[in-house]
Amino acid sequence: MAMGSRRADNSVLVLISGGVDSAVAVMSLLEQGYHVETLFLKLFDSAESDASCSAARRLSGKFGVPFHELDYSVRFKREIIDYFIKSYEKGLTPNPCVRCNPAIKIAAGIELIKKTGISRLATGHYCRIETQEQETMLCRGLDTGKDQSYFLHGVSKELLPRLLFPLGTMSKSVVRKRAASAGIRNLVQKESQDVCFLQGDYRQFLEKQGVSFSGSGPMVDISGNTVGSHRGLHNYTVGQRRGLGLPGPEPSYVIQLDMENNRLVVGPESCLYSSSACLKRVNWLVLPEYIDSCSAEYGMLTFNCDVKIRYRHRAVPAEVTVSGSDVRVNFHEPQRAVTPGQFAVFYQGDVVIGGGEICA
Repeated sequence: MAMGSRRADNSVLVLISGGVDSAVAVMSLLEQGYHVETLFLKLFDSAESDASCSAARRLSGKFGVPFHELDYSVRFKREIIDYFIKSYEKGLTPNPCVRCNPAIKIAAGIELIKKTGISRLATGHYCRIETQEQETMLCRGLDTGKDQSYFLHGVSKELLPRLLFPLGTMSKSVVRKRAASAGIRNLVQKESQDVCFLQGDYRQFLEKQGVSFSGSGPMVDISGNTVGSHRGLHNYTVGQRRGLGLPGPEPSYVIQLDMENNRLVVGPESCLYSSSACLKRVNWLVLPEYIDSCSAEYGMLTFNCDVKIRYRHRAVPAEVTVSGSDVRVNFHEPQRAVTPGQFAVFYQGDVVIGGGEICA
């Protein structure tokens, strides 16, 4: 008998963190009649991670579902923590959660369901999977304040039909009420709002990892004139105002981290606005024929959409042009602090078209 033959076609593996969202995702799927199993991923060693694992195990026991635990700490170190460190070494501002979802969490879940014969994979993210004209699409969660589709734009298009997001039609307040009514509020872990592996400030983390950065150097204005000195470029981010120590009638902001010359470029807020951005490693979730207003001319694709350049950034109108692997976003209105290392994600209505890393 094949390993997966004991599972029903409606079986689903839920990535469980020990928090309220994934717990309510399990509850919702059980109510819908799915055969549910859970998976906890150990990503790093810490007391908080151990507590989360214990909570995930207790919740799975309360729900009466099989519980799996996998140690992905080596892979997490290689693909996420090392990426985080290297980004800062290059003067970039990374987003490890965007990288982690497709490369670690979804990948681990897919690997396990293939081994066990489970049909689908679910998470507690606030987003939706919709099918239109036989095209499976990733969509925003209906709770616009909690929508997490931005973090999942890097998932392979081919995997979308195998994914479920039970919380996509719920609000956070409804999820909390459901947890309370089910009597599991005392079983779940407190939610973390920060990068999961950081204990304190990211600079302290980098120092503990033995990262050696260039020392102090010149702080220059946009004309190249020296106006002060910086304390090491890793201590600054584009758009930062505090901690520059520059007197004057007009506030100064970080405009650029010039790693090659170890210079911090500062200037007035007006210099933070950009009309365009270039992207690399763009992941497409919708084929061109399904993108509204998409036109092709001289080997170049062009379409209009809304673009988010950070998770908490309001999506703004823009035109996207695609020529081979070159992807450029031209904003209808200049945007503040378009930051290399962050991710730009394309939307048409609620549908995620794709997205990639900002490189210039």
